[in-house]
Amino acid sequence: MANIARRRYEVLLLTVPEINADDSAKVEKGFAKLVEDHEGDLISFERWGKYRLAYPVQKFEYGIYYLARFEFTPEVSKAALDAVKQYFEIKHNDKVMRHMFTQLDLDDSLEYERPMSLEETPRRDTRVNGPRPTGATRDRAPRSRTEEVKQEAASKDATSAEAAEQE
Repeated sequence: MANIARRRYEVLLLTVPEINADDSAKVEKGFAKLVEDHEGDLISFERWGKYRLAYPVQKFEYGIYYLARFEFTPEVSKAALDAVKQYFEIKHNDKVMRHMFTQLDLDDSLEYERPMSLEETPRRDTRVNGPRPTGATRDRAPRSRTEEVKQEAASKDATSAEAAEQE
């Protein structure tokens, strides 16, 4: 079919951090079969990697993201998208925590830039022992704002008591 007679979509999946390779392959194969059954084309299914979440989702602080891109004909796109949503919500609800669909322009490039995942970021193996910044000491922790307010109030009280005694 001509490229003009199609609609392009992407779905961003957030899975549990403990998803293993077998479960990931099952999700991908099932998704590819579902797209194919609805006369669509799977363009790509990529594992983005593990990321720390901004807030806990289903009590998980980390998740693994996947990005899938696919195309459907306009005649079947509504029914096909409903079937794909049900696939993630019902069949894989124990593995897929969230999903988000977006319709893409056919003219847009399929290239994108994603941030480095936790699996790709370099780890600090050793602590660098260099000179401490000015004013930093090891003998006490930095004072909190509450302690400063308490000290200011105590010094004001002491000053007022001394002024009252002198009168």
